Amino acid sequence: MAVCGEGPLEGVNMRIRILFDNYNFDDAFESSWGFSCIITMPQKTILFDTGNNEDILSANMTVAGIDIGDIDMVFISHAHWDHTGGLLALKDIKAGTPVYVIESAVDELGGQINNIEASIEAVVNPREIMPGVFSTGEMDSDYVNEHSLVVNTGMGGVLITGCAHPGIVNIVDKAMEITGEKLLLTLGGFHLKDKPPAELEKTANELNGKTLYTAPSHCTGDDARAILREKFGSRFIESGAGKTIELDKLQ
Repeated sequence: MAVCGEGPLEGVNMRIRILFDNYNFDDAFESSWGFSCIITMPQKTILFDTGNNEDILSANMTVAGIDIGDIDMVFISHAHWDHTGGLLALKDIKAGTPVYVIESAVDELGGQINNIEASIEAVVNPREIMPGVFSTGEMDSDYVNEHSLVVNTGMGGVLITGCAHPGIVNIVDKAMEITGEKLLLTLGGFHLKDKPPAELEKTANELNGKTLYTAPSHCTGDDARAILREKFGSRFIESGAGKTIELDKLQ
């Protein structure tokens, strides 16, 4: 195991709600290019990314019944506009709320984070950000570096990615290294759009051997989603803005 933590969150009651996505699952939510979700656990509530627009994020949070004051920490996968454009929606967040960003993105995002009176937590290496919840650490990409969120649930790891620029299989491998086991769920943007069919087939086969359930959206691409849907069958979770995934209902 790459990161020594306090062990899995046994019997964790965890819910993930997609707040921002270019795919739409619930018509009550507005869709737009980007990604954000909220992870609710008994211990803490984590906002992952903010989509591209503060007004859309705010409206979708209202529909979802999420109050800004309920958010205990924010996790920003990388500095691209479609994941950070909604940061100003958090202007009423509790002062000093930690915002986890990779070190290479601090210069770009620091001003926005300081404007909402939140606290910057720069991430370099894999680290535990709360008991059972980890950052993969900053992972390199030819395009943009990124980190992803891993939850060690005791039922299997849960991995949430923003765009997976470092490669979705690479990130899954890192998450498995952190949790020490196959993943229960991999969710988010997989950045497989425009990849050739042979690469999509190979990636889908590899993911099918490493994660039980998958819920790809955002930049995954329609072709990749179709192949993953075929490979995973009943273990493929249709995702998009408004989708709710409750962990205890997956097994």
